[in-house]
Amino acid sequence: MRSFRRAVLPFALLATLPACQRWHGTPLPGAGPSARQVPSPARVVLADGRTVVVWHGNVERDSLIGLTGELSAERTRFAVPVSQVRRMDGRGVDAAATGLTVAAVLAALGGAVAMLLANVGDW
Repeated sequence: MRSFRRAVLPFALLATLPACQRWHGTPLPGAGPSARQVPSPARVVLADGRTVVVWHGNVERDSLIGLTGELSAERTRFAVPVSQVRRMDGRGVDAAATGLTVAAVLAALGGAVAMLLANVGDW
């Protein structure tokens, strides 16, 4: 039975495996008459050097408007003039890290299947 648990563990890990992500530069939409969405979350570096993570942001007229806060229940409104935004980064899939993680999980899965097949006669 212990071998079975070891064989099932990689399947459980594979089922919960999200893609690895990293921040990457994203252009800030230009000001315009209609609101334009920005990636959510977006890491915004302001002219004064502060870094703010903005959720559900939009560029409306000349301002970036969204929510800040780690937990959704604690988020508060945030607004800053677009002219004060030095840089904006969005979250994206890191293909190399995701590929390495998937390869490691598949190798573990292959080892677990081999171990399971080697112990078939013990059941």
